[in-house]
Amino acid sequence: MKTYPIRRATTDDLADVMELRHDAERWLASRGIRQWLPEWAERAYAKIRQGVEDGTTWLVYDGNTPIATVSLGGPDLDFWNEDDDLASGLHFYKLITARSRAGAGLAEAVIDWVSRRAAAEGKKWVRLDCWRDNDGLKAYYRRIGFEHIRTEAREWRESGALFQRRAGLTTARDLRVEEA
Repeated sequence: MKTYPIRRATTDDLADVMELRHDAERWLASRGIRQWLPEWAERAYAKIRQGVEDGTTWLVYDGNTPIATVSLGGPDLDFWNEDDDLASGLHFYKLITARSRAGAGLAEAVIDWVSRRAAAEGKKWVRLDCWRDNDGLKAYYRRIGFEHIRTEAREWRESGALFQRRAGLTTARDLRVEEA
């Protein structure tokens, strides 16, 4: 089994995190997927910078090459509410894998790392919200054990498809991500 190290991103890593994001934006646009659009870039980039500065953003490496990023945190209160038992979940955001690693199971291995971390923190759930009209992405999350909870359609947000799976559940078979 191939293992990749993951560590918190620092401000020195901001360019690497941003390049992964830009690469994903270009790919989404080339596929006609209406997600991470240029008109939202300034706000999105500010959130990415804040995540790095706050220590909630992580980078996965292959040698010295950053190949994935993910951010961890609490619930997005635009979508999740007290009825969801907010303290019971660890939420992940902005999961991006290098396009050169697409389809290799890396995203699944990163999610498994989040899942193991959530269990170690005593959380019951790993949770996410994703683009509500990206059917391929929603199908992917279902395939790796996530249950669709509901979809919240906020007019000021494009995200809102809420998913969760049990903390500790792992599904990747060939790759593993571990804290460096």
